[in-house]
Amino acid sequence: MQFATYRMRFPTEEEVLTLSVVTKVWGTGDKYFTLAHEHYGDPEYWWVIAWWNQQPLETSFLPGDIVEIPTPLNLVLEYFDV
Repeated sequence: MQFATYRMRFPTEEEVLTLSVVTKVWGTGDKYFTLAHEHYGDPEYWWVIAWWNQQPLETSFLPGDIVEIPTPLNLVLEYFDV
């Protein structure tokens, strides 16, 4: 069985303005799933942070880089068409 690649859209400028974005300085040992657990209450939404930052891998960040965490989660998911 083969699955098609799901295409998510990035929120429009107007949609982005309705969101709050928490910034965090990336540190040694930080993980997407721990940030998702802290901000969304569920580590399974790690991919939201990755998609928002356009960084599919945690190794794309260096200590000191700024990571953005969009909230509220329900609106972010709606805007991503998930």
